[in-house]
Amino acid sequence: MSVSKVLCLAFAGCTSVAFAADPILQGDNRAINNNCASDAGIAHCDGEKVGSGLIKCLQSYERTHRNFVLSSECRSAIRQRNQDKKPRY
Repeated sequence: MSVSKVLCLAFAGCTSVAFAADPILQGDNRAINNNCASDAGIAHCDGEKVGSGLIKCLQSYERTHRNFVLSSECRSAIRQRNQDKKPRY
C-alpha cells in the first residue's frame, strides 16, 4: 500500500485533507454539516459529512430529483465554503 493511500485512509477522506488544517474551512464544514442536516435526511444522505461525500450526495440527489431544492441555509453554507476555498493571494 502506498504512503499516500495510507495517509488518505488515516485522515478518512482524501479530498478534505488539504483543507483540514484551515480553521476557516473547518468552520465552513461544520456550518454545512449543521445547515444541511435536514436536506441530507430528505436526500437519504444520512451519516455523510463534508469530506466523506455529503456535498456529492446532495448534488446527485438534486440532479435526479428535479423538484428537490436545497434549503437557503444549506446553499448559503456551501457557497461560503466555496468562496473561502478560493486561493487568497
